[in-house]
Amino acid sequence: HFIDNSKKLYIEIGFGRGSFLSEIAFLKSDANFLGFETGHFLCLEFLEKNKDYPYDNLKIVNYDVRPVLDNFFKPETIDGFFI
Repeated sequence: HFIDNSKKLYIEIGFGRGSFLSEIAFLKSDANFLGFETGHFLCLEFLEKNKDYPYDNLKIVNYDVRPVLDNFFKPETIDGFFI
């Protein structure tokens, strides 16, 4: 869960090494960012690279986003996607 659910929510699908995701989350601390990536080692690399990230607005999920979107999010709760 995000600490502040009142913030806008953006989802990145397939964040890879996560450079874009971590940079935009850092620059837009007034929004929440959720990244999905199926590559286990890419997620581990991301976590290691961002272990000192200073904000609580960034979460990642090591899972395929397709079954999650329809089952866990109402369309009106997502403010944008990055692919």
